[in-house]
Amino acid sequence: MLPSVGVFGTDHQAQILIALFKAAGFPVTAICGSTYESAKSLANDLKVAFHTNKIQELLLHNEVDIVCVAGTPHQYAEVCTKALSIGKHVFSSTPAGLTLKEANDMLNKAQYYPKLLSVLNHPLRFLSAYSEAKNLIKEGRIGEILICECRIHIKSLIGSSFDWHCDSTMGGGVLQTYGSHIVDILSFLLEQKATQAHGILETFVKQTDKMPNFRQISSDDFCSFQLKYPSGIRACVTLNAHMPNNFVQEVMLVGSKGFLKIVNCNLYGQISGSDTVECLYTEEQGDRSLYSSFEDILPGMYLLGCEQLIEGIKLAFESTQLMGMDRSTDRRNADINLITAAANFENGCYTRSVLDAIFESNKQREWVEIKQPGEEFSVNTFWSSKECSLQQSGMNNTDNRVLKPRTDTQKQRSSPHVTKKR
Repeated sequence: MLPSVGVFGTDHQAQILIALFKAAGFPVTAICGSTYESAKSLANDLKVAFHTNKIQELLLHNEVDIVCVAGTPHQYAEVCTKALSIGKHVFSSTPAGLTLKEANDMLNKAQYYPKLLSVLNHPLRFLSAYSEAKNLIKEGRIGEILICECRIHIKSLIGSSFDWHCDSTMGGGVLQTYGSHIVDILSFLLEQKATQAHGILETFVKQTDKMPNFRQISSDDFCSFQLKYPSGIRACVTLNAHMPNNFVQEVMLVGSKGFLKIVNCNLYGQISGSDTVECLYTEEQGDRSLYSSFEDILPGMYLLGCEQLIEGIKLAFESTQLMGMDRSTDRRNADINLITAAANFENGCYTRSVLDAIFESNKQREWVEIKQPGEEFSVNTFWSSKECSLQQSGMNNTDNRVLKPRTDTQKQRSSPHVTKKR
């Protein structure tokens, strides 16, 4: 039997995740909403037994083993850290927190509990076209990668009412909604982390006819940014949320021997000296009945990737039950090694630092260094600085007392260190 899922959030994203978890065979047992009425309404519609508007009640519910975090991004970090603290697996929407500090808090908590599942919903990693592209890159099909060009054309992300999608400080905007996925998939394909970023963000539509005049949209509807990688690779990304309807996403990797291009779910390639562009992979159009009611909210390729991600999580839980081969095996145990392709909180921390660098570059109008995960707000750094300040204050005491260096055993007892999982 699969573990039970409790969902935080009642928006469209939460409804999509509930449908996908149920389709995979996970029992959804609880819903937590911003208001009691919204939680009750969604629970009644989807036949979920328990509903509440209090985070603690969701987390402490006996029939919740996995906490699925949707809703508004400003609460992602709080719910994730609390869930991990009490021994719950976490499946979180993106981005990982609204600040680098929040992302680091999530990472540190996940490292304290390495046996718990801590997965971010970056679905592109589980699309076959991207997996095949990564394999071809490793095989050297296009030689040494030089340039990455990415573009996303999508309709407006603003709905009929003023909500967090309209406010950049609450996680809204095309950069945080879709740019985060591009940053993540590039690091997945290249197996490198960018070191510098430069970007511009624009809000062309600041009001709509459906909103009160005193409301003003601050989230970006256009973004263009560039990334520099240690090996010399350059990436150029354009995000445009002004298209009438059809969603288009292209990721092109240009190398010394040719190029690979992923258009939505299909992979194309051309080798130097060849006159034809080959179709290397085409996504089969299977049963799309599950997607039909959600494709107006989320592009079909993201729904497909999320479905495959949840299937991977299902396999991780089922494998431990098969290995146990008895009823005493805890249904909450998962073989995390089976879903190493999934984005974890360390990946989310890196993505958050890139997004912050792009925002900062937009303000400064210059290239900005990207802070790598752990450079700030590290537990190790925090305790090291505390020890230094304590030693310094001891040296400056009027009684000239000498501080004796502590033994390794004493340091371990007094200073909790987090060991990063590699």
